[in-house]
Amino acid sequence: PWLEEHKGSLDSEEYATYTQQYKYIQEICGIYESDPDNFNGLMALLQEMQECGQPPQEIIDELSPEDASSFASSLTGGSSPGGQCVII
Repeated sequence: PWLEEHKGSLDSEEYATYTQQYKYIQEICGIYESDPDNFNGLMALLQEMQECGQPPQEIIDELSPEDASSFASSLTGGSSPGGQCVII
């Protein structure tokens, strides 16, 4: 969605970086939904994703503080509303 909408306005390096970040998000959500106790796997993917740099500011702005805190809480043993991945 965001990548498709902005592909024409991104240079090839930005597009590749954001595509990789999106793949990490998909993997993180997959692990979170299927094996939420896999803290080491989640943290490894989060660290790898962090190496890609910051996601587009527009996407960060769309995440509410509640979504971010729910996700952080779920990684430390809390739970998210409905048990669903809160990133996407």
